[in-house]
Amino acid sequence: MRDKLRIRLRTLQDPEEYGDVFTVDALPPSEELPFGRSHCVLIRDPDAMAMDIEINASEPKEPENMDINGIQGKPATLAPVRLLTGGLGHLVVEVRLILRAICTDPTSCIHNKDLIYVQLFTRPAESAETGTKMYRVARKLSEDGSAKGMLIDISSVVRFIQLVPDFGTSVTSGLTPQNVMEICQYFYINPFSDKESYKAVY
Repeated sequence: MRDKLRIRLRTLQDPEEYGDVFTVDALPPSEELPFGRSHCVLIRDPDAMAMDIEINASEPKEPENMDINGIQGKPATLAPVRLLTGGLGHLVVEVRLILRAICTDPTSCIHNKDLIYVQLFTRPAESAETGTKMYRVARKLSEDGSAKGMLIDISSVVRFIQLVPDFGTSVTSGLTPQNVMEICQYFYINPFSDKESYKAVY
């Protein structure tokens, strides 16, 4: 298992140029970080396209009108980034675990593949909030109140994204930078962190 994922992406404004390298954390709980530390990303909606994206480090295929993103140093063919609301597109998830699957059956489709375990957020509403012009999401919860998650191929990651907690009319006492992602249930997608995030969201 690993606790960091490095993503380097081609820019949306100029597909010939690469942007900054982002480090996505998936740190486990510890004395210093009782809840661990994890970051959020956009992934391709599993319902929108197949998960088995072909990766070829030497001769990557580059279909027309595709966004080519370098993930962990491997070129991957990805659909153009758009946070599609109300329909199929991209989802916001929190990366909780990074691993490589070693199966007892070597013919398994996930054997020796890099995977990530993510916790899910709801799909954004059709339109942004009136005051903030930001899209709002909530954690997806199971009937017992635990966060819903799934295991996905690492090549499904499209772009780093930043969430801002929605505190409502009052702030819960005891919130800290270390526990806010665990305690808060509602968040805004921050499109203003950089121009790439803005173009990805809008």
